[in-house]
Amino acid sequence: MAEELSKLRFLLTTEEPSVSYVVAPRFDLWQYVGHTSRPSELAVRFFQSRRMTSTAALWDEFEAVLQWPTYFGRNWNAFNDFLQNLDWIDAAAYAFVIFDADTLLEGEEPDQEHDPPDHLAALVADFHRYAERFRQPWQQSWTETRAPTPFHVIMHVEAARESHFLSRLARTEVHVPRAPFEVPSPPPSHDYTPEELELLGLLADYVREHGGRAPWGPEGTPAPPEWTTWLADPSRAPDPPGWTEWLENRG
Repeated sequence: MAEELSKLRFLLTTEEPSVSYVVAPRFDLWQYVGHTSRPSELAVRFFQSRRMTSTAALWDEFEAVLQWPTYFGRNWNAFNDFLQNLDWIDAAAYAFVIFDADTLLEGEEPDQEHDPPDHLAALVADFHRYAERFRQPWQQSWTETRAPTPFHVIMHVEAARESHFLSRLARTEVHVPRAPFEVPSPPPSHDYTPEELELLGLLADYVREHGGRAPWGPEGTPAPPEWTTWLADPSRAPDPPGWTEWLENRG
């Protein structure tokens, strides 16, 4: 476990790459970065690119995941302002994981009046600017200065879609390197006893009744995307992280 934890320690630094991509199954990345090997000082937030194929949809997803207040202006200026100040999230470092990044903003036509014209590349460039801003001390008030803070964006791509993702970026000068870690394959799931299957069924009921939210982690943590399959057949689920703790503490 100590070796696994060390692989993600770079997320607690302000070193590059601040924006990188990972090729892995979605659930394996969700479990590895969000649970198995997440440093305790790190706040991780997960975003679904399939819900962010347009600019308006991107604002919706960030507003929902980051729980922005109702006065969020739903424009790029407001988006930039909100993302450059995450102090209301109590953490020493921030990491955004964007699933299926090859589909991000794919519904938007290239804007030839801007550089880069591809909206995906433009957003990546913005993420780089946010990371650079977080690296610098920031005068929050007359008496308080924010220390340099790690900010990383991990863009997830399935193996079959990696070339598509890279080809979108290749048309611009924006570069996204591979992340400095590999997501290990999970151990094979074991055969559940009837009692364990009954308890997994209770957990599946909870996830279904709470709109896909998991009962572990920070409030609002999404359950893994594969739960849509597991709800129908809990016996197909690998060991979901946190489920035994939830069962022990449920009231």
